[in-house]
Amino acid sequence: MATDKLRKASSTGVATVATVASTREIAGTTLTVASGGLTNWPEDTSVDFSTYTLTDGVISNKCEWTGRADPDNNIITEMELTNGTDAGNDADDIVVCLSTAAWVNDVIATLLNIFDQTGALAAGVIPSTALASSAVTTVKIADLAVSIAKMATTARQQSLDIDGSTEIVFSTAATQPTAQAGKTIIWFEPTT
Repeated sequence: MATDKLRKASSTGVATVATVASTREIAGTTLTVASGGLTNWPEDTSVDFSTYTLTDGVISNKCEWTGRADPDNNIITEMELTNGTDAGNDADDIVVCLSTAAWVNDVIATLLNIFDQTGALAAGVIPSTALASSAVTTVKIADLAVSIAKMATTARQQSLDIDGSTEIVFSTAATQPTAQAGKTIIWFEPTT
């Protein structure tokens, strides 16, 4: 059955309205339409569509479906009923590619994996491995958010120039760093 959560409503332009070419029995999963009836129907994703009988301007037997359009062969396969009661389809029933309740619900469910109900980006959805190195800048780091353990990344030392004359040295070395002319060095001796 069709499993795409994000489905297109057309390939290019407006998808044509089709008519059923031959009877589809109840629970049948393939529908044959009249030649050319699936023009502009998407082929690279599943598709949502509705089938119904139109008699003297009155619609009956309306159902909503997902499936896979194959315009080259004038068929829709992998049909799955999403709304209504399957009564089968007779020749000349109408087949319309459109957005359905199932389509909207799948789009919303997919978006809720990324956003919260207000539309704001959900917490924790972007792993740090997905961030480009250039995406994390000094401006983006909250005040007091960096710990000594995160700054002392080398076997020797990591320095932080405060104001051009004061330098904080975070060191994993067992001995105090060498004094530097014109610099005040504050050394945090590593604990063992």
